[in-house]
Amino acid sequence: MPSQAWLTLPRPGASGLRGPHLDTAAALIMEIAREVRDPSVTEDRILRLLNRVLLDVAGRVCLPGLFTENTVVLDPGAAAVDLPADYHHDLTEVVCLTARRRLSLASGLEELARRGGPEVRTGGRPWPLAAAAIGSRLFVRPVSDAPVVLLVRYFRLPAPLEADTDRPDGLPAHLAPELLVARVCRDLFEGLEEGAEGKKTQTGRFEARFEAAMGRLAEFAGTRQAMDAPVPDALGFGRPGAFL
Repeated sequence: MPSQAWLTLPRPGASGLRGPHLDTAAALIMEIAREVRDPSVTEDRILRLLNRVLLDVAGRVCLPGLFTENTVVLDPGAAAVDLPADYHHDLTEVVCLTARRRLSLASGLEELARRGGPEVRTGGRPWPLAAAAIGSRLFVRPVSDAPVVLLVRYFRLPAPLEADTDRPDGLPAHLAPELLVARVCRDLFEGLEEGAEGKKTQTGRFEARFEAAMGRLAEFAGTRQAMDAPVPDALGFGRPGAFL
């Protein structure tokens, strides 16, 4: 007799999901349900956990597919501006489009003060020289008395899984099933095995699988290259007198 949870799951034949795509939301939900086989584990609960894990994994690794850029505008006299709504982590580069120069990136406000000089610089054009991401805000120094357009490059939030055919945003297809299934199963068994005597066997098994998959994901993503080192001035923006 199928469990209550199993009856609520989408059927691959009816959803047009036959084939090699094992990383669709429907396929992931079904695989997790088969592993757990507990009537209290519903489709909606699994989907919520899948999205929670996707967000967590995307926050741990700089996934190439989630790298993006956007622009923000600093109002005259403003020392900070909100980063784009889809900003997740790891600001890699800030370019002042108004002055056509790249800003030095600081790790915090104290370092920002050292790199950017006085908060308000007088004389000439006080374009920002340095920037720092603090939470979801971008701080700059020095402050400009004119509007400033900044191009920011960063790793964005992954799109949530909603439809049966949705696939994990940013995750490589060959790693997504093992990553998400192992982590969601670990989280589920952690609760299901609570209070059980002895070692949490299933929790430990899926924890090991998840950590191994995270290692492979880190290798796939590679090491993020810092953008604070000088780069060739191919467009001639740095020639003498270019910004005067």
